[in-house]
Amino acid sequence: MENLVPIRQAIHRAVAALLGLSLVGCFESTITLRPACGAVGQESSVDVALVDSVPANRVDILLVLDNSGSMSQEQTSLAEQFPRFMEILARGDRDLDGVQDFTPVSDLHVGVVTTDMGVGAFAGIPTCGPGTTAGGAMFGDDGILRTRGNTEIAGCQASYPAVLEFRASEHASDFDEALAEFSANGSCVVQPGTSGCGFEQPLEAALKALTPSTNTAIQFFGPTLGRGDRENAGFLRADSVLVILLMTDEEDCSVDPEKADVFNQASGTYTGDLNLRCFNYPEVALPVQRYIDGFRALRAGEPLRLVFAAVAGVPSSLVADPNSIDYEAILASPEMQEEVRTDGPQAGHQLRPSCIAPAGRGEAFPPRRIVQVARGLGPSSTVGSICQTDLGPVIDQIVQAVTQATPQACLAEPLARTTDGLVNCALEVTLPASEPSAQLCADLPGSIPSLTVRRGNQEQCTLTQLAVSTASGALMPEAGVGWYYDDFTGRIVTTCSDRPSAQGLSLQGTSLPPETTARLRCFNRFEGSTRELPTHGLGAACTSVGAMPCNEAGLPHLFCENTTGTCQLACSESLACPSGLVCDQGASHPDAFCVPPICVAR
Repeated sequence: MENLVPIRQAIHRAVAALLGLSLVGCFESTITLRPACGAVGQESSVDVALVDSVPANRVDILLVLDNSGSMSQEQTSLAEQFPRFMEILARGDRDLDGVQDFTPVSDLHVGVVTTDMGVGAFAGIPTCGPGTTAGGAMFGDDGILRTRGNTEIAGCQASYPAVLEFRASEHASDFDEALAEFSANGSCVVQPGTSGCGFEQPLEAALKALTPSTNTAIQFFGPTLGRGDRENAGFLRADSVLVILLMTDEEDCSVDPEKADVFNQASGTYTGDLNLRCFNYPEVALPVQRYIDGFRALRAGEPLRLVFAAVAGVPSSLVADPNSIDYEAILASPEMQEEVRTDGPQAGHQLRPSCIAPAGRGEAFPPRRIVQVARGLGPSSTVGSICQTDLGPVIDQIVQAVTQATPQACLAEPLARTTDGLVNCALEVTLPASEPSAQLCADLPGSIPSLTVRRGNQEQCTLTQLAVSTASGALMPEAGVGWYYDDFTGRIVTTCSDRPSAQGLSLQGTSLPPETTARLRCFNRFEGSTRELPTHGLGAACTSVGAMPCNEAGLPHLFCENTTGTCQLACSESLACPSGLVCDQGASHPDAFCVPPICVAR
């Protein structure tokens, strides 16, 4: 082992020579950057805060509710969860234990529309006749925000503002009372009753409610334009996180206005049972991409400021873990396939249910189009099952999505993404110590259990890195919980605009408790960097052993490792490596050489 001493000294000298290289961060905290797994001897440090630098102060929540005849108990379940939902957001306290978990939402808007968009000019459709809804049979409720309260519920008024508002700044002295009143009002509006049309069009209702009339590229039945800047003006704000929450026990049947004859009982083109029209004639439905693109347009350049959530007929077993929604598995599930029912009194007149709620609460049917929209909108989407009596897990997932929308820190220079959409970095966070017991990595979503380190009464967690790709049509992080390298969202571009190029870190599906410190450990060279790195020596670039031998630096123990194209220290086991390094004998390269432990862990 004695001949390893000069090796360690050479490495330590190379590290010391580079400690003067630094980055300037936006905020205060500690982050260490260390370029390239293939360049072990190069290290630098930077101070950057991993905090809610641009908190989601404003959140606009649009509830799109099925008001057909089978939805009474489901509306009640949502109303029961609504006060808890609002309190979590307004207090920044996920489990309402009195300890703040994230920056509170200080300004809330809530609006409600129904899935009733009418049936065109065709009269006599059960539950869709003239006078049953605001727009009669032709337009239904037409995506207009509800102002009617459900007076059948004790304490509810007959009317409410179209936009329910709560601003914490206006209630410094009566916060608890004002929040309770706001939540109670919302509970009255989110129970619109069950007299709505049985042709549910939740996607079209949401799009019409939010789209401004200035967007003439998106037109609706009539033809008409969006309600966003007319009847619904004032609900959606430009700088808010937009939450679209759909709740229905049926599939979406948003019909192409030119094919509205599908609603006609006497149609010569579309025949058969009205209950099966949308199933038998799928070509009448507007394309799913209309809604993916339309909703994205509302938050152009900031996809994580759009949260799409659906409580629909997905079997509860397929969404048991709301932090890990597998849309492909949901769509491939046998329960989610659309088939005409062959049993019971509705045989031949109804689809086979995808799930059955307990305690006689009814059945639900495969919401394939709704799930496809959630999949298309990416990681800020979620789905839950309407066949579960407790909607709490879905509400918790929406809260996670709302709090994930904030870029967390700026970096002075861009990092290089690899072909798998990752950067060669690890994000380590040290949780604050608290009495009587310390906060734990196990309670931090996205933490990797096997990499938790305990130091005294504090724990250091390593968060999962999420890959970034264009698989969904726009540059976005993959679904999951963790962090990602962010050089594309509008929010990070604005926040870090004082940099030569804007880039930083963003969290997804998780947020850090106050007083948390963070360290980003990287093993990448920075793209476009003007730093002068050693020409030869440990970690130096080399093209081949013959053309640019590593031993020209006077370190004959190094060899040119072809996979990384750098000079490396060969090894047969970790004991042969300098202190702090391990022997990487992985299958990704033919040679074994010494690397930092994190290069192997990834």
